Amino acid sequence: MYSTGQAATLPVNRYFIEGRLVSEYTERNGFRMAPYHRLDLAVTLNNKEQRKVKDKDTGEVTYRTRRWRSSWTLAIYNVYNRANPYFIYFDNEGNVADGSLKVVAKQVSLFSILPSLTWNFKF
Repeated sequence: MYSTGQAATLPVNRYFIEGRLVSEYTERNGFRMAPYHRLDLAVTLNNKEQRKVKDKDTGEVTYRTRRWRSSWTLAIYNVYNRANPYFIYFDNEGNVADGSLKVVAKQVSLFSILPSLTWNFKF
């Protein structure tokens, strides 16, 4: 799966007005986050539609349709464990009093590699 980065509106400047930190923003949706891409893989193992039945007395082999069917699926989401951007937030680090205040952009990502195992059945 691949998609271009989400559009976002980010602050470009910060000012102190009457003791409050005020942000100045870019034009609406003037920034694009990093592209989103991931690889998902899955494999499914189905049981056979018919089963082999051997008669105990004669040794004759016949095939009967199963009453129920099942399958196992093993899937892996985001195989190469990419930290795709979900959203960006801004955190203040440092102190205003000593002049070391810095605004740092931080990215939040959801779901690193995520395996799943599923058993499906029909009756």
